[in-house]
Amino acid sequence: MEVERKVAPAGGSKVDSLIGIGIIIYLVAMSMQTMLFSFRYSVYSLCAAGVLAVGELPFLFNCGPLALVATWLTPMVKALTYGIVSLGGIGCFMYVSWSPLLLTGHLLIGFLSWRCFMAANAGFGGGYQYDKVGMDEI
Repeated sequence: MEVERKVAPAGGSKVDSLIGIGIIIYLVAMSMQTMLFSFRYSVYSLCAAGVLAVGELPFLFNCGPLALVATWLTPMVKALTYGIVSLGGIGCFMYVSWSPLLLTGHLLIGFLSWRCFMAANAGFGGGYQYDKVGMDEI
């Protein structure tokens, strides 16, 4: 009996973590740069960077309630959370401030959400995957 070994898309969670760290650095830098012109959007972007930091660097936030939150973060939960944060950033761009620098960061969060979703669908990292049961077995 041969066991199929699935390969994570484009490097898996290590690459996702590196992309996440890059997005965190970009969002913090751009939020500080645009703080004077679009304060509310910058604060939202800093909060989005905090969500990314908890999701991608859970060992740094291993205290209090954040340690409990880090145990719940499967790739599918990350994908959903990052997608909601990305859509909120796009909404802030449309309704609060037209800052293309911060919009770029939120689009990158959407890209990371897509990568987490694809990793969860491939069956990596604790996504809620179930074995397919044929109709004859039901």
